[in-house]
Amino acid sequence: MKKFFSLGDSFMTTDCPDDGIISFSELYARRRNFTHVSLARPGATNFCIRLQIDCALDAQADYVVIGLTSSDRFDISLDPQNQLYQLSDVDYRNYRCAAEQHVTSNDVKVISDTFNNLIEKQHTDLLSDSTLAALKHYISYLHTPALQSQKDYYMICNGLECLIKANIPFVLIPGWMSQHNWNWVDRVWPSTAQTPYAMPYGPSNWETPIRYTSTHNPAWAHEEFCQILFDLTLDWA
Repeated sequence: MKKFFSLGDSFMTTDCPDDGIISFSELYARRRNFTHVSLARPGATNFCIRLQIDCALDAQADYVVIGLTSSDRFDISLDPQNQLYQLSDVDYRNYRCAAEQHVTSNDVKVISDTFNNLIEKQHTDLLSDSTLAALKHYISYLHTPALQSQKDYYMICNGLECLIKANIPFVLIPGWMSQHNWNWVDRVWPSTAQTPYAMPYGPSNWETPIRYTSTHNPAWAHEEFCQILFDLTLDWA
């Protein structure tokens, strides 16, 4: 069976358990009869997503879909002496997503998450109070989202170029980085189509009965996203 990798943040996540809301990437894999390897994780940074690309490359993925995230997130090293980070170094525990089945975080060296999750100590207890206090000061006085977004863009471009060089077909969903130039990428999610990042139908917890999902979108939205992805990849088989 062909190996289909889905990469990104919460909007690209496959819940585990799914509680009846199945992500569009999982629906797509079932429809295509592909083996689905979900590496997407809630709160992931673009650096984490870049490491997900490396993982897909190493695994010789057949097809990849990638969603990009915002630049108001942070990567904090727990091992400053480490020379080279890989996806298994990133904390993937306690996010309630299928990616935890594919990424083993036995020796966490990097915390990658949103500012709010870090400050509220969600998902991880590995950051000291002094580190969190320093992060608050950095946010207040030094962090510039536009500058970080441009750095993220250059970093992600490198990852996409690696996929192209490896002849691995992929679909890019610009997500929170749609302001950048992606005209050079062959398959980009249509700007005229509904995108997972827009939450076109509102958060899924508006449903009755209430269902939890990290993907932020209700079940019927994922059906629509699956069809869009299918139409974009008619030549994938």
